[in-house]
Amino acid sequence: MANRLKKKTPPQPSPEELNPDKEPEVTVTEVVKDERTTKIFGASSLLLTIFLFVAFTSYLFTWQEDQDKVHQFGIRIFATDDVKVNNLLGVLGAYVAHSLFYKGFGLASYLLCSFFFVLGTNLLFGKKIFSLVRNLRYMIVGLVVLSMAFAFVSRASSFSWGGGVGELLNAWFVKWIGNIGTGALLLLSVFSYVIWRFNPTFKIPDWQFGKSATGMKAHEDDFKLSIDDEIAVRQEWDENADIEEVPAEEEKIVAPNKLKSEGSGVVVIMPQQEE
Repeated sequence: MANRLKKKTPPQPSPEELNPDKEPEVTVTEVVKDERTTKIFGASSLLLTIFLFVAFTSYLFTWQEDQDKVHQFGIRIFATDDVKVNNLLGVLGAYVAHSLFYKGFGLASYLLCSFFFVLGTNLLFGKKIFSLVRNLRYMIVGLVVLSMAFAFVSRASSFSWGGGVGELLNAWFVKWIGNIGTGALLLLSVFSYVIWRFNPTFKIPDWQFGKSATGMKAHEDDFKLSIDDEIAVRQEWDENADIEEVPAEEEKIVAPNKLKSEGSGVVVIMPQQEE
């Protein structure tokens, strides 16, 4: 009986049960697909757009002061303390603008701003506001065509409007087909790019020679009636034709005799004639 009343000790838990709960593992794919990550990338792309635009615009006015310093120090310009540049975005703005303008595509580098703006807008709002693939094609073709065109036009300028890429392509084509052939090819290329990019509408103006012809046509247009106006005029003419016109003399006779209608209860006493 004593053994039956003895309390049983509970079994010890296994080591697996004593381990703390494992945190859920987050993969890189899930982080990239997260909505918050997309918005952060979108805002960063828009900030990059503003950075490039300000750096490029400032470089147009400060390139003479900053170009020598970037040429002299190169990448070491970031580690040098006694170098001062005039670009609004400092050493980084001067270095990036010089690399993309002087060594890259010149003035056509502004197309990078449009691409990053489209990318940032789509990512920030989480939907396809602009076509990213189409703008990527516009940017790639525009960088090549416009940089080469700016380099061909500004060959006598000290500023590299077409950049290193434009000047290199321009030198190749001038060697192959000459100045006239290169100019004609670039004119066709730029014209085709504008049509492809903006799709403008071309209309032939309606020239009218002679003042008399112009005045007569304007006079005829003033008196020209539309079909609806002609129908309305005919209907009004038919309605007026059905109404019989009352002569002016009858109106004078009928008008004063108002007692016939108003005085139906009036008795008129005739005077007696003397015998």
